[in-house]
Amino acid sequence: EAIKWLAGFGRPLAGQLLIADLRSMSFRKLRVRRRADCPECGHLPGKGDGR
Repeated sequence: EAIKWLAGFGRPLAGQLLIADLRSMSFRKLRVRRRADCPECGHLPGKGDGR
């Protein structure tokens, strides 16, 4: 993801987690969601307490 961002290539995996098994060269994407009760990720940046 960092290389994609630096190169300006492709779309970011926002809200997704990429799992790579390099031994078998298999990849999976999992969808992740914000938890409203999480003090770190529960609020979007720019809203709430300014995190």
